[in-house]
Amino acid sequence: MKCYWIALLFSAAGARASEDSDGNTCNANYARLLELNTQEQTLRLELETRVRSLQDQVESQQSSVDRLTVEMQNSKKQVAFSGKLSRNIPSSEGKNVAKFDTVITNVGNAYSTTTGVFTCPVSGIYLFVCNIVGGPTGQTRIRVYHNGKAIGRPWTGNGVHEPGADSTVIHAEAGDEVYVKDLITWSINLDNFSKFTGVLIKAD
Repeated sequence: MKCYWIALLFSAAGARASEDSDGNTCNANYARLLELNTQEQTLRLELETRVRSLQDQVESQQSSVDRLTVEMQNSKKQVAFSGKLSRNIPSSEGKNVAKFDTVITNVGNAYSTTTGVFTCPVSGIYLFVCNIVGGPTGQTRIRVYHNGKAIGRPWTGNGVHEPGADSTVIHAEAGDEVYVKDLITWSINLDNFSKFTGVLIKAD
């Protein structure tokens, strides 16, 4: 009987030792799990940061590519117009926009023979020249406008079919309009050999 109780005590002690061992193992596993979870969150944050950084770099590079593409396209853009009047313009039509509808050059189709308006297709530096020829007698003058602001005024002398010219260089934005109007003449008309020219010198 004494041996039975001794065996029972040893058995209980062994069970308690096993339980303690299992508990320690569970605690160790739980601590390891927490450590792995922390490492995962840290790695995820680092990865998200790197991804955002790479996205920013890609967007920056794409912006640079887009800008260079536009610059290359603009540098290849050629804009040039030159035209003359198809008829003499009487002084009675002086307030109308003069239409230089006999086209000599219209590279880029910036000039409309229908409206008489040169519309700048790109922003940049432009040269505009207006050469006029007066009628049989008296002075003749006309103005060149950029978006409603006078930028030139060729003026002839008093002789027979006297010439006059004016030129100007301006910076214009895409969509700006340049045209010729406000004819004033002490002669009969503005001669049809009068010309208007616009050239893009350098795109922005």
